[in-house]
Amino acid sequence: MGSKFKIVPENKEFIFKSLCPYCGGNLLYRATGWIEDGKGQWMVDTMDSECSTMPGFDSDDFEDWMNNHSEMPYVYQLPIDIKVINWINERYRFEID
Repeated sequence: MGSKFKIVPENKEFIFKSLCPYCGGNLLYRATGWIEDGKGQWMVDTMDSECSTMPGFDSDDFEDWMNNHSEMPYVYQLPIDIKVINWINERYRFEID
């Protein structure tokens, strides 16, 4: 019996095009925490995201970028993060080493 989930390594990166709620840039997600489902497989619990438009920390533009990308995160970023986690958990399980 096959699994309906694709098994991916724990360091798998997911890119979602034009999803940043602040600038429309691409968002890259990496799992940072997992929980075991009812069948002993690992699904994502928490993730970090990174916008493709983020300048380097040393850049003169970083402070402005950060100010623009951190306004009301529970209103703008969190709903997207929840949808991404749900979407990933509907399709993937993680191989945890």
